[in-house]
Amino acid sequence: MLLNSREIEVLSSFFPEAEPITASQIQKRCGYSHERVHSALKTLEKEGIITSKPVGKAFLYSVRNFGAAYISSAHLALEKKEKFSNKFPHLIKILDEFFAKTRPDLLIIFGSYARMQPLKESDLDILCANPKAQPERIAAEINHRYGFKLAPVSVSLEEFPKIRQDNPELWRSLKQGGVVWKGHEFFYDRAYG
Repeated sequence: MLLNSREIEVLSSFFPEAEPITASQIQKRCGYSHERVHSALKTLEKEGIITSKPVGKAFLYSVRNFGAAYISSAHLALEKKEKFSNKFPHLIKILDEFFAKTRPDLLIIFGSYARMQPLKESDLDILCANPKAQPERIAAEINHRYGFKLAPVSVSLEEFPKIRQDNPELWRSLKQGGVVWKGHEFFYDRAYG
């Protein structure tokens, strides 16, 4: 199964929510015509990647095969990271240094910077899953060196999936608005697997 760029773009429309969606919602998200969206949806359904269910006069489409949908999720994650990097190029060095020193399995930016709407006094909220060093200490060093405030939240591998139930607002922020800086496979596996 080899998907073309239009099919990948249509499949990307399901993310980050991965919830059932109508063809008209997909059209709005990807900007393709009705005919192009329906053609791509037919192919994706034929390949077993999505399913459709009639609801009134419309159809609701759902991701069925998340393994096959991984490429679309990765595509969207890379677009978000690129958009973030282009808007805040001065933060790339800070984030890369923080990642190199903490070595987590996952590093996600969330909050006002992930929404691309930071205020002057905003700190950079980052979630670190399974760091190998102390994120708070390293953040303090980086804050002192660059005069920029990192606000890390550190969780273990066991704690990370519990965020969905224990803190649904944070989970929604990570899944829908978060910028995965490192560890997309780790995140995808736990968010959609």
